[in-house]
Amino acid sequence: MCSNNTLLAFVLAAVSFTACRRSPDTERSEAAEAELRAAKEPAEIESLVIDEKHDYVAVVRREQLELRARVRASIAEIDRQLDELRVHGRATESRSDPRSTLDAEVEALRERRRVLAQDAVDIERADERGWAELKARIEGDLAGGRPRGRS
Repeated sequence: MCSNNTLLAFVLAAVSFTACRRSPDTERSEAAEAELRAAKEPAEIESLVIDEKHDYVAVVRREQLELRARVRASIAEIDRQLDELRVHGRATESRSDPRSTLDAEVEALRERRRVLAQDAVDIERADERGWAELKARIEGDLAGGRPRGRS
């Protein structure tokens, strides 16, 4: 014969099975309602994300592209100036002009180019976090015309 515990477990299983049974129509209607709720929720969440966050991200990305173009234009201008100084340096080799001022100017341009090249890398790696500070620093580098850390 069965023990009391086994009999009790069997009775509880039978009661829970019959108590939890729903009609197929009830199950279908509940599933349809759940699908409708699930279909509405992501659309609402997605529209909030696009409206609130992605607008800021789009603005940051546009600013990054504009600033990167300005940095590349400045680097190209420095390269042009360095080429002119090389030509000018070759022309003055035959004369007795001191080359120290020319060398100092070339070194200053090379340092500025190095700073701007690093700024271009920083722009590529940047995201929206801390963008305002990075943008201010790079615009200062562009406007200042002298390397960081020197007065």
